[in-house]
Amino acid sequence: MNRKMTIKLSATRLKSGKYQVKFRATSLDQELCYGYLLADDHATEDEVLADVKVGVRRAIEGDMYQHGQLYRLGRRLPLSDRLLVYKNVLA
Repeated sequence: MNRKMTIKLSATRLKSGKYQVKFRATSLDQELCYGYLLADDHATEDEVLADVKVGVRRAIEGDMYQHGQLYRLGRRLPLSDRLLVYKNVLA
């Protein structure tokens, strides 16, 4: 990813004890994508940010990015069960 990207996180604690993390990735004041991550209660902010960066990179750089849990195509990666990324088609 060649452009400078900023990721903003906000989290909500769920009844299960896990956290629903909402994120927005922007570059030059333009929203690239947004999404949600289900994080364990013991996950650090650095771990959450690393998972989000992986998902954002896949969504932005991949031409055929699809959510494995929606289509069940191929072998699923562990992160795909916990991460949803939505691309901004206007970006």
